[in-house]
Formats: sequence, C-alpha cells, structure tokens
Amino acid sequence: MKRRYIIPIFLPYAGCKHRCLFCDQVSETGVVQPLSPFQISEYIEKYLSYMPSKAMGKIQVAFYGGTFSGLEPELQEEYLSMVKPFIENGKVGSIRMSTRPDEITPELLKMYKEFKVETIEIGCQSMDDSVLRLNRRGHSSDAVVKAISLCKSYGFETGVHLMTGMYGASRLSDLISAVKIIALKPDTVRIHPTLVLKGASLEALYKKGIYKPPSLEETVKLLADELILFWAREIEVIRIGLYIPPEKYKNVVGGPFHPAIGQMAKGEVYYRLLSDVLNDSSESFTIYASQEFFDTVKGQRNKNLERIKKKIKYIPSLSGDKIIVESGHSKRAITLREWYKVEAIKIRTTIESEYSVNTL
Repeated sequence: MKRRYIIPIFLPYAGCKHRCLFCDQVSETGVVQPLSPFQISEYIEKYLSYMPSKAMGKIQVAFYGGTFSGLEPELQEEYLSMVKPFIENGKVGSIRMSTRPDEITPELLKMYKEFKVETIEIGCQSMDDSVLRLNRRGHSSDAVVKAISLCKSYGFETGVHLMTGMYGASRLSDLISAVKIIALKPDTVRIHPTLVLKGASLEALYKKGIYKPPSLEETVKLLADELILFWAREIEVIRIGLYIPPEKYKNVVGGPFHPAIGQMAKGEVYYRLLSDVLNDSSESFTIYASQEFFDTVKGQRNKNLERIKKKIKYIPSLSGDKIIVESGHSKRAITLREWYKVEAIKIRTTIESEYSVNTL
C-alpha cells in the first residue's frame, strides 16, 4: 500500500440532496459547520506545518463528507480555486473528493481536470438495488457502473465506498456487491460496516428491533472474505471502518463498532492462511515473513495465536508478500497473492452456490 499524505476537509451534508437512512455526519465526525472557501487557505497552511518535508508535492487535499459534485458549480470552483495556489507552489500534489454516482457529469469532470483533481471516490455502498432503496440512497446500481466508467474515461483514479450490514442486506448480498464492484476495476476501495449512529433514521429501526445489525465476529469474517476478493484482483483496500473520534464513540448506538476493525479483518485473513499451511500433524513450525505479517497475524491481544494451537517460531526476515514455513525437514514457500487467488475462487464458488439456492 502506497503512503498517502492527506489534508482532509470535511463538508458534512454539503451538496447532499438525500438523507440516507444510516447517515448522521455530525455524530460521526463532530464537524457541525463546514469550512467556507475563504477558510481553506489557513486550514491547509496549518496542516502543511505538520507534514514531513518528504511529503511536499505528494499531498492530496481531500474534500470528504457530503456530495462535493452536488454543490453549485460556482461554489465547487471557489473551493478548488483556494487549493490551486498550493498546487502551483509545489506543496500540494493534487485534489481528491468523495461524491455520489448520480452527481457526476462530463462538464464537472472537465472542470476537475483543470484544477488538478486526481482522485474521485464514489459512494456506492451496495450494488443491490433493493438495499439501496431501503436505505434511501436515491440512486441505482446502474448509476455506479456509469459513474466509474465515466471517471475512468477521463483518466481519474477511482475509488469506491462499500458498506456491509446495511438495512435489508445479507452476507450474501454484500459479497455479491463486492464481486460486482471488482468487475468495474476501481483503483481503491473503502469498506464501512454499517453503524447505528445517534440521530440517524436507522436508530429508530434499531431501537424497535426492526434492524438487527450483524455481530462484530460475523462482520470481521465477512470483511476477511471481501479483503481476499479485492486483494486477489490487486485492488487496494485503503480503509476498513468509519473513523470516529474517541470523543464521539458515545454516538455509536449499535452495530459492529471497533476502532481496530480493519486490523481485525486483516488478522482473520492471515489466520486463515496459517491454518491452511499449518494443517499437517507437526506440532511446531518456523515461519519466515515480514514484520508487518507477524504484527497483523497475532490478532487483537494475540487471539489468533491462541486459535492456531501450534508451537510457532516467528523470524521476521522477509519483505513483500512471501512467507516460508518450515516443519521438520520440509519447507514450503507461499506467495500471499497466489494464496488470495486460490481462496478467492473458493469464496466465489460459495457465493455462486448460495445465490443459486436462494433464487430457486
């Protein structure tokens, strides 16, 4: 995963013409009043003062929250114009933004090119039209297909936001959504498990027992499946789980919330890998891999090591996606990406089987 240097500018509800069932951006971020265009320069200067010198020229100013392309074009241009001087002086490299699939037009994309927007992240959430309707998204899955294709045709880096556990969704529909997104070949993906936020319309359904979110354990296993599917096709998952400031944890009323859920999902993937390669009768193994692999595979509070129930000696000595497992006189080398591809085939086969059963 490449290192990203981001200056985040949150514009809660800005440009939004719909209020989704699960959304309450004030509860989530604590940002009540978005910055005006005339406050942007000072805000960027402040962030730049914290950035390392090696980041200069690689920084992206990111407009998050709301629907940037849903703002009046004149207001969009005002925001983008305030970033332009920092791009011209070489401190900022480009701009990224998040928006809805039904608020993207060729005219806007042409303007974004002029202001050096590089990345457009599209809030897809689900590729199941019934789930989109239940959650008041106001767009179809077909709009997602068209938006990604349009952005790619103009040369933008494309990102997709997916959610799991939405009202009306199932594990199967979430996996099918992931498979459909993979077919569109986005550059990056964010996966956000649905949380019940204070003030969101979903809160009432949750309190009445109508909406029952999946457990944390169920969600981590689903996220691990989706990670394998995306990694097998070399699509970078740049975040798992909403970032909620600690002081706003109290606003999470329900749902599978954990501040380290991304690490837990990755740990589940690596646990499955080790369970696969440590399945012979030997009781002790030596594993050579990267430090990052070891740090992740341990799991929260070494939970995964306890689950494996084997005597394992770890030797951090490799880089990249290769691991070597020794047992007695045998040695096995595994390339993570190749293992992802094999596992992804298994997951896709299960999806196809479950889908055919559910549609009989």
